[in-house]
Amino acid sequence: MVARRCESHHQLETTLARLQEAGVDRALLLGGDVARVIGPFPSSRAVLETGLFARYGFKRLGFATYPQGHPHIPTDVLDGELNQKVSLTVRQGMKPWVVSQFCFEPDAITAHIIRLQVRGIAEDVRVGLAGPATLKSVMRLALICGVTNSAFALRSQGQRFGRLVVGYEPQELIDRLLHQMETKAELRSLRAHFFGFGELRQTARWVREYRGKGATP
Repeated sequence: MVARRCESHHQLETTLARLQEAGVDRALLLGGDVARVIGPFPSSRAVLETGLFARYGFKRLGFATYPQGHPHIPTDVLDGELNQKVSLTVRQGMKPWVVSQFCFEPDAITAHIIRLQVRGIAEDVRVGLAGPATLKSVMRLALICGVTNSAFALRSQGQRFGRLVVGYEPQELIDRLLHQMETKAELRSLRAHFFGFGELRQTARWVREYRGKGATP
């Protein structure tokens, strides 16, 4: 759910009521990188503060975190907001989880996860991974999401080694992350969250094939 695109308290409450009727009890709550706030909610914390998620039976809420920072929000502001959202979620009787923005540099991902753990955010952290897509799609979304440095490094590497001609697949990144998980105990409870970029069937098919090779992303 994107806070800045929500037009009113009534729309929020109506949406949550319908989700409750459908048996939905968890949501990923995002602020939304849009320049104009459509309604009364400038941030995901503002939506959370209404108390409506708890009132409509939600049990778990997810929030975003950024291994390579945010293009428009200082890191100390991001840290403070995430701390408040995690704390408020717990006080309202729900369990929080954290999903990282997609990134193509395993060292940046693991360093950020360890940093979250030092801050006490470690119960359920999921690594955001870009699913298989064309290189053009990956670069376009990376530009929108502010991970251009990581994406340009990916493109440069692919051009040097003759890869990415057909498109991007996350196998190399996952393999490197799995290796780091084997050598660092603090990373062994990590889970993955795949961004399908509109190609959900392709992403699901790729995950099944990868798992069929004996690995579990």
